[in-house]
Amino acid sequence: MELKSNIKLLLLVISIVSLACSANVSAENLAAQQEVININSDSDKSKTNLAQEASLIPQKGIDIVLSQVKIDGKWGFINKSGKLLSMYQFDEVFPFSNGLSAVNQEGKWGFLSTEGKVTILPQFDEVHSFNEDLAVVKSNNIWCVINMDGKVVIQLWRGVSKLSDFSKGLAAVKIDGKWGYMNKDGKLVIQPSFNDAGLFLVK
Repeated sequence: MELKSNIKLLLLVISIVSLACSANVSAENLAAQQEVININSDSDKSKTNLAQEASLIPQKGIDIVLSQVKIDGKWGFINKSGKLLSMYQFDEVFPFSNGLSAVNQEGKWGFLSTEGKVTILPQFDEVHSFNEDLAVVKSNNIWCVINMDGKVVIQLWRGVSKLSDFSKGLAAVKIDGKWGYMNKDGKLVIQPSFNDAGLFLVK
């Protein structure tokens, strides 16, 4: 009888321990599931935040083509949507070349960017359009060459009466009535000996 009682007691203890273990496992599973839910929730929130941030980033337009327009004798610039990007203030304008347009204001020439901003102030008596990132300009009856920042990179002498745009690294230069060619360092590489000269062109 005593043996049977002990067996029953042992079986009861085993049952209790088993139930406790099951409860533990369930609790752990529940916690793990909750953690997964939290992770997924955080991930979804993160994705939503990223999407919201991305939607707030301004998209820079790539179409910055401008056109010259004239009202009451003055030129301005508009984009393809018709928005005025530069006021009607210029007496003459050149087509864009290398991202800049030559503009004349009160008898002096400068350059305007495709954003409608004057990047090189009107200060020259004559100018050519930019080509190969260089522009030929004339001031105080002396020709020189400037870069895209408006800095003089080649200062020529008074004997130069005419100068062409750069093409393939060379510009035609007229000295004492004859044409030759100089490079981007301002050095004569083909001596003046021609009655006329043109640009070097790609075949």
